[in-house]
Amino acid sequence: MIYWDIDGVIRNLDVWGYEPFDWDETDEEGHDVFYFLRKDPSLFYRAKTFPYIEVAQKYEQEKGIIEFITHQPTDKGKRYTKLWIEDYFTSFKIHFVKSPEEKLGFITEGNFLVDDYPYFPSYKRIILIRRNYNTITSAPMIARNNLDLLHYINLVEKENL
Repeated sequence: MIYWDIDGVIRNLDVWGYEPFDWDETDEEGHDVFYFLRKDPSLFYRAKTFPYIEVAQKYEQEKGIIEFITHQPTDKGKRYTKLWIEDYFTSFKIHFVKSPEEKLGFITEGNFLVDDYPYFPSYKRIILIRRNYNTITSAPMIARNNLDLLHYINLVEKENL
């Protein structure tokens, strides 16, 4: 099974107007991305997509279901996230976790995760989506575009036959 993160992978929570170079980016007043999402939770629903959504939709079509693991800071964020996913997917399951590290409990033997988080202790079972804020993160599988992502999905699926 391949699990998918949402934000930074298929959903673009663009609160800055640019892709940040630091995971913990703040504005001049010290506000981070979560400040803006708590202030206006509808940003979760109004967010645009990243091109990787095409690969995720193809995966859903081929497998019959797609499973997401996501860390959302508020109940409103969770509701808006579910609504957003419903706009793009028909057969899905969402696992909400309390921290990014909690996702690691899902990627046991035979399972993988597509994610952009830069601070996991190991990326052995993670396909890292390359973003400005994770360029120093080293991983064996780094997707820089849809073709890379498809390549790594095919590779891990063949490995698990």
